[in-house]
Order: sequence, then C-alpha cells, then structure tokens
Amino acid sequence: MQIPHQDMIELKQQTHRNSRSGYGIEKFQELMWTRIAVCGGVPHDASGNFLFSFCHRIGSCDILWAELRGILDGLELLWNKGFRKVVIECDSEAALELVVSGIAENHPCSSLVHQIRSLINRNWDLDLVHPFGEANKAADHMAKMSHILSEGLHVFCYPHEDLSSILVADLYGPLVHRLCVC
Repeated sequence: MQIPHQDMIELKQQTHRNSRSGYGIEKFQELMWTRIAVCGGVPHDASGNFLFSFCHRIGSCDILWAELRGILDGLELLWNKGFRKVVIECDSEAALELVVSGIAENHPCSSLVHQIRSLINRNWDLDLVHPFGEANKAADHMAKMSHILSEGLHVFCYPHEDLSSILVADLYGPLVHRLCVC
C-alpha cells in the first residue's frame, strides 16, 4: 500500500500462534504446545524509514484477541511517540470489522475493542486497512521473535541485525510474478 501523504506513518502488524519458522527449533519445540500468542509491528515513514519496532508475547489467548492486541499496542505506541497521521495495516478482516462496526458487551474481546475505539476517536488522521497481497515480513519477523522473549511488550529503537535485511525487502516489495489474463 502506498502511504497517501508524505508525513504519514504506516504500521504493518502481524500476529502468530506457535509458528514453526523462526528462532531455533529447540526453543520452538519447547513452546510448541503452550499455545502462546504473539504480535509485532514495524512502523515506518512514507519513505520507508524505520521508526521503531515492537513485539508482544501475549500468552495463551484466542487469535482474534491477539490480532486486536496488536492493533492496540501499535496505536498506543504511535500515539505516545507523537505520531498523528497513521495508516495501520491489519491482515485480520475479523479484527478490523469488530473495530469499525463495534462489538456486543458480552463478547470476550469487548474490552480490547472499546480501548481501540477510544484511541481511534482521539485527534489524529488514522486509517485502518486490510492489505491485499503477501504478509509483511518485517512485522512477521517481530511477531515470531516474541516467542523467545519474556512475556509482555518489547519496544526496539533500532532494527536488530536480522530485521535490517528484511526491512530492505519490505521496502522494495516482494518479487512475485502474477498471472494477468485480459
């Protein structure tokens, strides 16, 4: 997705639960049956410059809860860092639908949705979008990294070594051949 304004910030967030790829087979095997949910994101400016990254080892929860937690984490971090023109990409249509349309009070995710909607109603230029295409590899990497960290939210001011090469690939997009029939 192209960011519409030069001064806008884009956050692509990703959520996982027990992904097989990532950080060491021994650590993965240890976590494999614990149903640990994680999320992560890598905000960047309109030129693709890294701003910060985050990951959150949430613990045992529903995948929808984890998707919503990733949106909430991203919104809170961006607001607290002073960004007011933001595009959030979330690959979960279900999470976006709950945020946009609202939620029943007895729904298990209602408290998270209310927190997100409260943040959305603040004074900023914010778009929530569901992207078409391949997953964001940088956000995917950050989410997977949560599996080897302690439970909770982790914020990084600089891209670590593994993330730097992924950021370059995300900036220039995947080299994917698509079949177009006219």
